[in-house]
Order: sequence, then C-alpha cells, then structure tokens
Amino acid sequence: MKHYGILLVIFLSTILTHSNIYPQAFTNINVPFPGVCKSSVAWGDYNLDGYLDIVLTGFDGTNRITKLYKNVGGNSFINASGPFVGSIDDTVSWGD
Repeated sequence: MKHYGILLVIFLSTILTHSNIYPQAFTNINVPFPGVCKSSVAWGDYNLDGYLDIVLTGFDGTNRITKLYKNVGGNSFINASGPFVGSIDDTVSWGD
C-alpha cells in the first residue's frame, strides 16, 4: 500500500510539472513538492476555499518530513506547513 503513495507523488509531480499549453508542446511549471520515499499523500480542502490542498509525509533523503501545501488556485501551491512532526512509513488522511 505504501508504494501507491510513492507512485501518486511521482504522478502528481509529473502532471503538475508539465502543463499542456499547445497540443504538441509542454511548458515547465514550478511546484514546491519535494521528492520523497516511504511516503503518503492526501488531498483535502483544509481552509474551505474550494481548492484541494495537499498534505505529504515521507523521507527526503536527509529528514523525515510532514508538509502541508495550500492550493492558491490553478497549478499554484505554497508551503503552509506548521510545526508538524516528520514522519515516514505512515499513512496520512484528512478528517472532519
């Protein structure tokens, strides 16, 4: 199950890194997501602004991380992390 988190991060990085501007051309866009392993990712609208935000946990090769990324519209995300404890080999999800 944990491998699905890695695949999802790779998939999201690929999708969000390339925006289809013309039928045969792609343009690089910047996203703040770090490369991680032993990870988990979940979408949710934590601030109720209508945009899906992302929470990501994992190991970036040096540190355990848990990060919250606020979707500010379109393909734009900003790091909105608070004082979260870093985590690896865990599952992250949203709750109400």
